[in-house]
Amino acid sequence: MHLARARGLRAETQALLAAERATAAEALQEGRAKLEAALSSMPTPCSFPMSKGGSSTSTMRSRPSTSSETRMNAPRSSPNTQTFWMCSCPTGHWAPLDMWAVPRALRGETATNAEYTLRRKDTGETWVGSYSFGPIRDKDGAIVGSVVIGRDITERKRAEDELKKARDELEMRVAGTDR
Repeated sequence: MHLARARGLRAETQALLAAERATAAEALQEGRAKLEAALSSMPTPCSFPMSKGGSSTSTMRSRPSTSSETRMNAPRSSPNTQTFWMCSCPTGHWAPLDMWAVPRALRGETATNAEYTLRRKDTGETWVGSYSFGPIRDKDGAIVGSVVIGRDITERKRAEDELKKARDELEMRVAGTDR
C-alpha cells in the first residue's frame, strides 16, 4: 500500500516538474524572441559579451544596419582580438586590450560615449567609434557579462574637424582685417 502510494506521488511529482520545465522553456523562448526582436530593430549595434571563467564570448549582437556598422562588427571577442584590431583613446595612444570597452565593462567600469579610434589590421580602414558600456550583474552582484553599444561617429568627427578648420580660417581673416 505504501509502495503504491509512493509510486503515485513520484509520478505526480515528475509530471509537475515536467510541466514546470515546459513552462520555463516556453517563457525563456518567448523572452529570447523579444530580445532578438528588440536587438534587430536597434539602429546601433549592441553586443552582450558574457564572462565565462575569465574569458568573454559575444552571445548576442544586434544586426548592423549600415556598412559602417558592419565594419564595427568584425571579430572583436575572439582570443586573438588584437590580430584584427588596433584601438586608440582620444589621446591618440594605442590602447592595450585591457583598456578596450569589453574588458573595462567586465571589470565593473561604466562609460557613456567613450571614443575610440579603431583600425582594422587586415584592411587598414580607420574610423572613430563612440561606445557606451557597463557590466551585467547577477542577483548577488557578481559580474557575469557586459553590454556594449557602439556607434560609428567618423563622419560627425570629420564634420567637426572641417567646421573647426573653417572657423579658424575665418578668425584669421577677421584678425587680418582688423590691422
